[in-house]
Amino acid sequence: TPCASSPPPWFDALARARAAVADLRDALEGVAASDLAELTEQVHTLGTMVTDAHLRSLGLTMAAAALPPGPIGVRAWLRHTHRVPRREAGRLAAAAAWLGEHPAVAERLAAGDLLLEHADAMRRASQRTPRRREAFAEFEGLLIEAARHADADRFAQIMAAWGDAVDAQGADDDADAAHGRRRVHLAPVADGWDLRGWLPAALGAELATVGDGRQDLRVELPVRAVLYGDVLDALRHRG
Repeated sequence: TPCASSPPPWFDALARARAAVADLRDALEGVAASDLAELTEQVHTLGTMVTDAHLRSLGLTMAAAALPPGPIGVRAWLRHTHRVPRREAGRLAAAAAWLGEHPAVAERLAAGDLLLEHADAMRRASQRTPRRREAFAEFEGLLIEAARHADADRFAQIMAAWGDAVDAQGADDDADAAHGRRRVHLAPVADGWDLRGWLPAALGAELATVGDGRQDLRVELPVRAVLYGDVLDALRHRG
């Protein structure tokens, strides 16, 4: 009987990774309370590294057109095989394609220095206009460094401000789009009023000061004008 062919390298690597995760989970039972916080942080970093491997595999799958035969697109395939919502399927496909074109960002994601949310903020802000796509190559290293020292929410603010700074026309277009998105719905419900909607930052700030400036309506507004000093300095000296 001929010998069975050896499994491909990825099969063995995946088996070892699964075994390592199982061992890690079993080891949690004996962790001292004083070590739990650090361990939780490290496990989170490990999860980010796995996210990078997943997105790299997905990017290679898309690049090689290696989906199973049939009239199905990558987003539908992700929804079916990964059981993720439609929006998440689109996000994963877009992130995988973008990271394949930006290896420096992918490298930091693989190292656990960045989150997928950081990469998403870079992708969305830099791809909005041709001018921003062109400028991103110049600022990529600086923005990666800023992302390493900012949580995802703050970094999204940094990227929004960066986009406005390098592309004023794009910022105006964004403002026009935001103005067009404004919606407010007010309706009586039981013993009160139901207020829903979305407002651009300036209008939201006005609403937040209703009540003689006491900010009786507590709303979270994006702070778009805040940049780390080194990013701001680079923008000032650009060109």
